[in-house]
Amino acid sequence: MQGEPTRFDVGVAVVIAGLFGVLAFVLVGFEVFSVLLFVVPVGAPLFLGAAALGGAWLAVRGRRSARGFGAGMVVGWVLLAFWSSGLSIGVFP
Repeated sequence: MQGEPTRFDVGVAVVIAGLFGVLAFVLVGFEVFSVLLFVVPVGAPLFLGAAALGGAWLAVRGRRSARGFGAGMVVGWVLLAFWSSGLSIGVFP
């Protein structure tokens, strides 16, 4: 018989959603950024900025697992910004 989810169940769901948000935003965001950078240079930062705002909105207004996913998206956005800036100046191989 299924009852209400425990705090542990909710915590695991939030952590997994957060990790998935980081992974999805970094991988998909880097692909979108690199394609849009050559096709529509102005569209790349605008698209990623809109996606980061969407992630922040989910982190603030969503349900528990959606908050984890949104927080993961924001962390992924920061990682992507850091990594792509390092690539642009030649710090990371």
